[in-house]
Amino acid sequence: MERQPLVRPGPLLVLLTVGSALIAISIPALLTPTPPRRPPASQTTT
Repeated sequence: MERQPLVRPGPLLVLLTVGSALIAISIPALLTPTPPRRPPASQTTT
C-alpha cells in the first residue's frame, strides 16, 4: 500500500505563485504614499 503525500505539489505550486503575485502587486501600492485628498472645486471658489 503506497502512502500518498499530504500535500500535492500541483495545487501548492499554484497557491505559491498566486500568493507571490499578489504580494508583488501590493508592496508598491503600500510603499507609495496616497496623494492628499483635495476638496471639490465647487467649495474652493468663493
